[in-house]
Amino acid sequence: MQSFEPLTHNPFDPPQNNNESHAVNTISGFSTFITLSALNSSKATGSDGIPVWLLKENADLLAGPVSEILNSSFHESRLPPPWKEADVVPVPKQRFINDIKKHLRPISLTPILSKLAEDHIVEKCVKPAVLQKIDPRQFGTIPKSSTTHASVNMTHNWLLNTDGNGATATVVLLDFLRKASDLIDHSVLVQKLTTYDIPSQVKSWIVDYLMDRKRRVKLDQDCHCEWGSVPFGVSQGTKLGPWLFLVIVKDLD
Repeated sequence: MQSFEPLTHNPFDPPQNNNESHAVNTISGFSTFITLSALNSSKATGSDGIPVWLLKENADLLAGPVSEILNSSFHESRLPPPWKEADVVPVPKQRFINDIKKHLRPISLTPILSKLAEDHIVEKCVKPAVLQKIDPRQFGTIPKSSTTHASVNMTHNWLLNTDGNGATATVVLLDFLRKASDLIDHSVLVQKLTTYDIPSQVKSWIVDYLMDRKRRVKLDQDCHCEWGSVPFGVSQGTKLGPWLFLVIVKDLD
C-alpha cells in the first residue's frame, strides 16, 4: 500500500514585501462584481453554508468586501480554514444505480469564495504555465479539446502506421488512472510545481491550498459524517484540481 507524507510546511513561503506578486494576484472590485453577477444560482451550496443566490443577487453590495477577502488571501498566501473544507456528495454516473461503488462519483462541494479564488489563480497563473509545457497528446482539461479529439488522434496514428505495409496494430488500454486524482502525493506535486513558470507567491498559495484540508460525506442537511483530514489527492469538483492533476501526469512518457 502506498504511503503519503502530509505537507507540514510551505517551501514557497514568499517574502513579506513582494510588490510584483501583489500586482499579479490582485482582483478588482469591478471584476469581482462581474464574476458574482454571472454565478449560477442553481449550483449547490458549499460547506460554509453561504448560498450562491445570496452572492449573485447582492453582487453590487458584496463585490468590494469579497475582493478584499480574495486579495488578502492572495497576498498572504493563506486560505481561511473554511475554504479547505469540502462536503463530499455522491453523484450518479448513470440513470439507474445498481452498484454504489461503480455507479456513483464523489464530488466535493467547496465554498463559493474558495472557487472564486481558485478560478482567479488558474486563469491568471496556473493555466498559462501548464499549457506552455503540456504534451500535445494530452486532451483532458485542455480548452477546446475532448475525448473525441483523443479518439481521432489515436485512430489516425493506428491507420498511419498500418496503411499499405501489411502491419497490424496491437492496442492495450490500461485504466491505471482510475482514482488517480485521489492518490496524488502532495510532496511530489510540490516538487513538480517548482519547474513551472508560476510566481513563487502563487505556488505558496497552492501549497497552503493542499495543506490541512478536511472533508466529510454528506447525504442531507442533517445526515453527514465527522470531518476527516485529506493528506493526499486533489478533490474532484474543484477548479484547481484538474490542472494540478495535469502537472502530475505531464511526464508519463
